[in-house]
Amino acid sequence: MSLFRKLAQETAIYGISSIVGRAMYFLLTPLYTRVIDRQLYSESVELFAYAAVLMVVFTYRMETAFFRYGKEEQRRASSFSTAGASLFYTSLLFSGILLVFHSPIALALGYSGKEEYIFFLGLILFFDAVCELPYAKLRLESKALTFAKIRLSNIGLNVGLNLFFLLLCPWILEQENGFPLQGLISKIYRPDWLVGYIFFSNVLASFLQFLLLLPQYKGMQWKIDYKEWKLMFFYALPLVFASMAGVINEAFDKILLKWRLPYDMETNKSLLGEYGGAYKLTIIISLFTQAFRYSAEPFFFRNAGRLDAREIYARVSKYFSIVVFAGFLFVTAFLEVFQYLIDSSYREALKIVPIVLMANAMLGIYYNFSIWYRLADKTIYGTWIALAGAGITLLLNWWWIPEFGYMGSAWATLLCYFTMVVLSYFSGQKFYPIPYPLGRMSFYGLLALGLYFLSSEIRTRSELPFLLQMAFQSGIVMVYVAFAWQLERRELQSSTISEQK
Repeated sequence: MSLFRKLAQETAIYGISSIVGRAMYFLLTPLYTRVIDRQLYSESVELFAYAAVLMVVFTYRMETAFFRYGKEEQRRASSFSTAGASLFYTSLLFSGILLVFHSPIALALGYSGKEEYIFFLGLILFFDAVCELPYAKLRLESKALTFAKIRLSNIGLNVGLNLFFLLLCPWILEQENGFPLQGLISKIYRPDWLVGYIFFSNVLASFLQFLLLLPQYKGMQWKIDYKEWKLMFFYALPLVFASMAGVINEAFDKILLKWRLPYDMETNKSLLGEYGGAYKLTIIISLFTQAFRYSAEPFFFRNAGRLDAREIYARVSKYFSIVVFAGFLFVTAFLEVFQYLIDSSYREALKIVPIVLMANAMLGIYYNFSIWYRLADKTIYGTWIALAGAGITLLLNWWWIPEFGYMGSAWATLLCYFTMVVLSYFSGQKFYPIPYPLGRMSFYGLLALGLYFLSSEIRTRSELPFLLQMAFQSGIVMVYVAFAWQLERRELQSSTISEQK
């Protein structure tokens, strides 16, 4: 089987599970934005941003170290045991701190009276952290279907519980007396605890995920080989700083907005909720990037020993750029349709969507370019690049939020990821040169941007009927697809690279 076909198949499986799963989550967005006001919704946006930061501490990138040292079958069992035991014990410690001190932590963050949110986050982080390594094992062993089934089970339960608590329970209580289960639900359901049900649902879903992944621990020796642990830890340590910087880039805008917007706290929280709701519409590119990462990271490591490895990486990056810029164009072309997925009170923030979409496209390209320092064992460079991005994120958000509001956060995100792409490319060409077709990749990005501006200008200046306008936007997307097919058809048809080295 062609390597590209195998990568595409695995990406499709991960992608389908991610797309279906995220689509299920995305169906909650209309629910959240309609039953939870913006101020309350901002609480989940902010606390899950903190959780993203803490997840880096909980996992300290042991899954990537496992890819590095477990890629050889004779070392896989020992690497898994060492990393798995280490993650389990440290996760117990970190979660224990959150569980014991949840009240003072909640008070410090401004969540007095809602201390249970921090308690729930401690449980979620524990279950999710100890699931990272089993998921990595499934990816390294190319068990994409098993991975997808477990991931979808987790998401399905989470979504189902959200629908039960936020939609079904209120509906049952609104019915006339005597409706089945009404008495029981009236005793256990709290209409003023809507955000709490979001966290509670996540706890139960994460616990199910943990149970389903337990078989991956079968045969594992619950002891740490400290010599191997040292190798894995110090390989991953620079990536911890890189990941921390990366999560700052992804999450800190949602943390800083609450504190840096120049209004009273209630207005700031309302604007944060508005920003978080509109941000959900950028999910398509995030889905594809996530699916690609799941399949590409073990793919890159498995094929690192090939003589033509660098040419393969270059072509993979080109194909990725084609798809990711197509995603940008698709969402922006049909934004007038996607906007109905969020409540009208959130739509003022729709202007951030094209900016954040392009930022996520840059992030995906960065993931492609950054593989060099993992393969060359120069992960410290990943740290410096990510720290540079984090510095840009923090500085520009601190500077621009009081001036430009959440638009400042959106532009800061784009500038951050673009800078990381540039830094990763030039440092990689120095230490691990890969012949990326920059001209062709840049062309697709500029083509997508040009078609976006053209469609926006025509949409603004004309008053086409809705169906005719949608037909025009479809034509814009098809122009991009036609260009890409014409330019890449010959190479795709002649792609015969096999899995043999």
